[in-house]
Amino acid sequence: NNLRDMQTDAAVGKRTFAVRFGKRAAEVGYVLIVLLMPLFAYLAFGWSPAMLILLPGLLLAWRVVHASGAAYNRCLLYAGLSNLLYVLLALLSL
Repeated sequence: NNLRDMQTDAAVGKRTFAVRFGKRAAEVGYVLIVLLMPLFAYLAFGWSPAMLILLPGLLLAWRVVHASGAAYNRCLLYAGLSNLLYVLLALLSL
């Protein structure tokens, strides 16, 4: 969302992460979060189905890094679905 709205946020004085540090830093931050998700799953559950979130997470991260304009809207949809998948995988890990 910060990447999608970066130009309009800057125009109205919003100081989001993407506005403050730039598009590349926001993309790198997003990829780091995706890479940390399986680590957090491992710390919480050990080897578990929740660690499988890495695969769709990396696909989504690739889409975010290569998106522009209205393509970010589809990325937001996929991010919501990825969150739902992560919760389901975490439930299976209990």
